[in-house]
Amino acid sequence: MRQSTSTLRCRTFHDGEAMATAVADLITRRVSDVLRERGTCLLALSGGSTPARAYRLLAGAGVDWDAVHVVQTDERVTDDRPATSAAVIEDNLITPAGVSPSRWHPMPTAAHDLLGAVDRYAALLAGLTPGGVPDIALLGLGEDGHTASLFAGDPAVDDPAPVVVTQPYQGTVRVSMAVHLLASVPTRVVLAAGAAKARAVARLRGGEVPDTDPAARVLGVDGELFADQAAAGEERAG
Repeated sequence: MRQSTSTLRCRTFHDGEAMATAVADLITRRVSDVLRERGTCLLALSGGSTPARAYRLLAGAGVDWDAVHVVQTDERVTDDRPATSAAVIEDNLITPAGVSPSRWHPMPTAAHDLLGAVDRYAALLAGLTPGGVPDIALLGLGEDGHTASLFAGDPAVDDPAPVVVTQPYQGTVRVSMAVHLLASVPTRVVLAAGAAKARAVARLRGGEVPDTDPAARVLGVDGELFADQAAAGEERAG
């Protein structure tokens, strides 16, 4: 069977800066909406250079960070800080925005007691919001079509736990929020930048992926795919 993504909402932007501005504006609005409704918000963020631009803008957007808990969608299991998604989030958002350490919850990255660590992270999520489901999740799209650290063919994709440990990918084990958890997040935004992502974007937009595909399952029909013109396979205006 094929995943029904033919009605997937995809917004295309002239370049990465325009996309970052739209992402920061969207997150700011959605956070404000959630805070008006519930008084607190759980924001799940990914790493990478593409969202880093948005984080720098978000840091100066006037968000009430004292009412927001920030968690991670996924992380590499490594002691090498520069290689972590947490470093991207901290350097571009947490530190510039002055987010309190009590509001920032990085995923575990040490290999010892990893299964216990992911269980504790799941318990942390459950203590922050009903069902442990974030209000907003910002994700990336890999060249191979993966999102978060959820890769086609990995048994972790179908793991019923809310937070899972993946098989090694490019030599590195990763921790990730599960497909079913991410798919239940009310606001899900997946970012794609650069021509290397064009094939993955085209497959999602055309519904040309199996229903087991992690990115398609996370996006569903009401997730939002943001792509720059290169990733969307469009010619840039001169």
